[in-house]
Amino acid sequence: MFYSTLPLSLKREEAYLNSLRDEALRIISSTPPGDIIIHKKNGKTYYGYKDETTKGPGRTERYLSLTDPALPALIHRHCAKKVLVRAERSLHLISMQISRYDPLSMLRLFQKLEEKFGTLVPPAFATNTRLISEWTNKPYIKNSFHKENEPLYPTKKGDIVRSKNECITANLLYDLNIPYKYEYPVRLKNGNLIFIDFLILSHVNGRNYYLEIFGKMSDPSYAEPQFSRIQNMTESGIVPGLNFLMVFESSTSPFNTDNLAKILKETVLAPA
Repeated sequence: MFYSTLPLSLKREEAYLNSLRDEALRIISSTPPGDIIIHKKNGKTYYGYKDETTKGPGRTERYLSLTDPALPALIHRHCAKKVLVRAERSLHLISMQISRYDPLSMLRLFQKLEEKFGTLVPPAFATNTRLISEWTNKPYIKNSFHKENEPLYPTKKGDIVRSKNECITANLLYDLNIPYKYEYPVRLKNGNLIFIDFLILSHVNGRNYYLEIFGKMSDPSYAEPQFSRIQNMTESGIVPGLNFLMVFESSTSPFNTDNLAKILKETVLAPA
């Protein structure tokens, strides 16, 4: 779940906070009762556990090793309790004290929790930085087919792409700080495996977008299969105008970087 750092209407912010509160309550109800205690010593972090069902002076702390199977669930519970308190406080401020409401308060809490627990923080409470890193580093099968003597172009990110227009596109994505994966494999509804020019992750709204560059559209032998490709992609849930972005080039209409930048700013860089 991406947390937008762009201005949101209070109505949308309220809906987001309610979803966080619901997720926190779900985690709390599905994890064992107890408090996790964090100790720092000599630059290392140690964890203790106190059972919530025991009250008073008889409530003792038990050491938890990093390999203890109960540790991830207890960390999830600890994070959820913190998020629940912050979400309820934020909802109260929205409804009663709008002038005091800080829309980035929840994001700062996420950052603090990740500083303590790293990737053990529940995904729903992850920062955009972590989500982008996980998306970027997740491996995928790349297209290994190359035509003999095919020209190749290096990009600013360090990829090697097959055309000048793909290089321009990759560099534009890089300059706009938009994470992307080049020639991403997609299994279509008809069973065919294709490689999309670019799979894009919006760091603003958290959505995935597919970007295809269609060149040589003046050539019927090239254009006809592309129309079939677009139709098959649409039937497979990759829908033009929704999550499918297209750029065309022909002998009379050259590749236009400004138009591509405008498309990206009105989709990938727009809040949800």
